[in-house]
Amino acid sequence: MIRINVLKSRRVGISTYVEMILFKHVLLVPNFEALVVSHNDQSTNAIFDMFRLFRDECQLKREERLNNRRGITYEAPHRSSVQISTVGSDDIGRGGGKQGLHLSEMSFWQSAYAKGALSSITGSTMDAPGTIIIVESTANGVGGAFHEHYLASRTSTPDQISSNNFQNFFSSWLEDPGCVLDVPLDHKRWEEIPSEWMEDEKRLRSLGSTDSNFSWRRM
Repeated sequence: MIRINVLKSRRVGISTYVEMILFKHVLLVPNFEALVVSHNDQSTNAIFDMFRLFRDECQLKREERLNNRRGITYEAPHRSSVQISTVGSDDIGRGGGKQGLHLSEMSFWQSAYAKGALSSITGSTMDAPGTIIIVESTANGVGGAFHEHYLASRTSTPDQISSNNFQNFFSSWLEDPGCVLDVPLDHKRWEEIPSEWMEDEKRLRSLGSTDSNFSWRRM
């Protein structure tokens, strides 16, 4: 049983990795139903394209059932499927419980849906071996359903399990090798950097940020 919250920096490949995990289960595990819920239609379409790419490039092929929604459904006897939906749409979770869930960019879900959707969607997945729920987002300020859920999942040590069975994983932009720019901090292009940025960089320096990180952040 996998229950993970991911707080991440932008475009580090977390979503691609999660979709690969779900696609592998849909392809190889019979009667495995997966659901991905995204924050807007553009992202939903991009994720659907990702699954179609996995399917098209995979050497193992299975007979598919015609699907008029964004998803892939395999015919009997395999009968596994994945559906990709946008939060707030009427077709979320249609057809009963899922064994695999990915809630994508949850901190950007509309507040009118977020908290209720989190409980209703995750509640459709049993706490059973082989099930997967991954809630993932970049930060979007303090407050909101994702922030509250992440805080509720915090424990005093990494090996502990929280009361809601979720474990938190934080991926900082300081750990991303792409978040660097080799321009000296005394370069003339940085002459008009706001003073509050300079103060914030003192804090980031204590967290391990380098000059190259600062230059990338100042762009």
